[in-house]
Amino acid sequence: MPTRARVHLVGATTRGTHLLLWAVRRPRVALCLWGLALGVGVTFPWFGANRLFLLDWVVGPNTPFVNSTLLGLNGGLTAGLGGSELTALLNLVFGPAATWLPFLAFFPLAVVSAGELVSGRFIGKLAAGTLYAVNPFVFNRIYVGHTWLLIGYALLPLAVLSAWRHRSDRLFAPVAALWLAVLTSLAPHFAWIYGCVIAVQVVITVASRTVPVWRTLVRTGYFAVLTVALSAYIWLPYLAGSLPVSVTNDLSLYQSTPDPHLGLLFNLLALYGFWRLGPGPVLPKAVVAGWVPLTIAVLALAAIGAVTALVRTTHTPREDGTEASISSPRGRLVRHAFDDLSGALLVVGFIGLVLAFGDQGPSGGLYRWAYGHVPFFAVMREAQKFLILYALGLSYFFGVGVQWLITALKGRVVPLLVGASVAVLSPLALAPTIFDGLAGQVQTSHVPSSYSAAARLMGHSSGSVLILPWHLYVSYPFTGDRVVNDVLSHYVTNTSIVGDDVQIGTTYSESTSLRSRYLVSLFETAGARKDFGLMVAPLGVRYVALYKTADWMAFDWVTHQHDLKVVSNSPSLTILENLDFHAPPWPVSVHALTVQSNSDVALIASALQKGRVLIAPETTSRNRSMTNGCQPPQDGTPSLLRATSTIVALSSRRREWIQLPIAFEAGWRARTGSVVPSGEGTIAVQLACGVTAVTYSPSHYEDIGLWVFAFAPLFVWLETKRGSLHARFQIKSR
Repeated sequence: MPTRARVHLVGATTRGTHLLLWAVRRPRVALCLWGLALGVGVTFPWFGANRLFLLDWVVGPNTPFVNSTLLGLNGGLTAGLGGSELTALLNLVFGPAATWLPFLAFFPLAVVSAGELVSGRFIGKLAAGTLYAVNPFVFNRIYVGHTWLLIGYALLPLAVLSAWRHRSDRLFAPVAALWLAVLTSLAPHFAWIYGCVIAVQVVITVASRTVPVWRTLVRTGYFAVLTVALSAYIWLPYLAGSLPVSVTNDLSLYQSTPDPHLGLLFNLLALYGFWRLGPGPVLPKAVVAGWVPLTIAVLALAAIGAVTALVRTTHTPREDGTEASISSPRGRLVRHAFDDLSGALLVVGFIGLVLAFGDQGPSGGLYRWAYGHVPFFAVMREAQKFLILYALGLSYFFGVGVQWLITALKGRVVPLLVGASVAVLSPLALAPTIFDGLAGQVQTSHVPSSYSAAARLMGHSSGSVLILPWHLYVSYPFTGDRVVNDVLSHYVTNTSIVGDDVQIGTTYSESTSLRSRYLVSLFETAGARKDFGLMVAPLGVRYVALYKTADWMAFDWVTHQHDLKVVSNSPSLTILENLDFHAPPWPVSVHALTVQSNSDVALIASALQKGRVLIAPETTSRNRSMTNGCQPPQDGTPSLLRATSTIVALSSRRREWIQLPIAFEAGWRARTGSVVPSGEGTIAVQLACGVTAVTYSPSHYEDIGLWVFAFAPLFVWLETKRGSLHARFQIKSR
């Protein structure tokens, strides 16, 4: 080798060594910078003024703080409230950048968080953090837009470490409960994912006997009580309402998928198995030719790390200040399995892998039973989410395995460089297509100006907008024909009525909405009718928006209705105004008809044409009394006193039925009258003499839970201060 080349090589090696030494001295800063570099490498194609739209991640200019999740207007479903509010805040502050900033923030957060679990060498922290942040599981979740699930995933190692450090003291219950509440507010699945972690920690603490059993059980009970209190904003509205979709009993729709050649187990071990196979994306293993031996190498290094972590000598402090040490090899192994974080993570990772099989694995029968009988377990119908626990354990033991590799190699510089290469290159080689916007598979979207124009046109008027085609997910030209959630509803300020069909396999829809059932029945016959505006007027529909994408021609009949007027037309969107729409105060029905089913479109149409009479279900037949002791004057027309998203107050001088353009949900209540579904799937109210207040009860229950949740950090802070004061008092007493 020429002298000059040798000098350059030595200089480069020296600079690399100095950089590694700098990182070793400042591990958190270095990990954060490395995570930020990874994040920039993934998201830099998305930088700019356009918005990023993904399957379940659509954020438009109209993302209000007071949304349906905050009000519980999805049948009392308030899970994921923290994510929805953070989305609104980011959108307000950063605008279009809010659609990709959470993904950028995910990587430094995940790298630092996972690195905190690994004690010892910086290279081990780097390995754990890199594998935790860059892997096929993360790749898939970015593609489908599970943004706040990923943020919870990134925070999970910190939550695990925090609970583990406090497992033997009085702060375990409040700290663990607060972490569970925070993670669950981002994604409800963490109630079970982090719940598994807490359960394992409790069992290990009891089995290790470092703390008296009775004290551990008391703290666990305390944790359970705090968890119930902090999650009251979720379960209280849930009990008072009814879900807008049915929970399928067919778990096969969301089963973890096997590799066509290597089966389900290896697919899950490699952090694949996401149920949605298409359309898109091209998975990393389809690009990396040697993904199988590379995965085996990572698993082997993690297995070495697990053995190394479990058999090393330990000195465990007890609550009384003494130390317990085990000298025999067998005793060390048992001791670590029950009294070390590595043992806990081994158990947690194994549980996560088993549960990721769902109803297909050895515990399939138990999984199916829990799905059908255990409250709230239905949120885990997609079992592959349990791989989060496995990814946590795998990353940790991979980091420990890299530390072992450095120790096994002789010398100073060479082991450091080899360890750094393995720590970084192995995870990156497993999912190289995660960079450059998922290898160019995901781009930001330039939304046509017609969407903003439609928002301005409809935004300053009352009434709802019905969005067609009737699909929950649609492919758009401006998304590169990728299928994403509805876009227009995130641009307009009007209340939107959007398709709620999932269209998975042979299942077209899981909706329980009577309004949706009415509309679907109407679509089947509306092509032969010319009065569609009249038929949807009771739903409060003032505008109908027609996307010119997907199967929009099947809904082109809306442009030929006598009572729908085209007010805006562009190559991408058509807006029609309903000439039969009536602004508040809404018309009142003075006659009640019985309809056997809200699919009976002909009967409903006939009734509407005869003066907008109320179409009430047969459950109202026993409440047909129009006066019931009242003295109805001739001019007793009811008046609307107040109308918000959750409260409608009306004044009437006689007892009668009226219909409100609000989708029926079980949570609507009237203290002095009856609330039942109308034939169109809206709410029908039997007014009393005087003022009748119709309220949405899940929203009020949620307010109680949110107040409890808001004061939780203060409670934990007071608990910390109380413990500190107690310790100071004991020192002074001595």
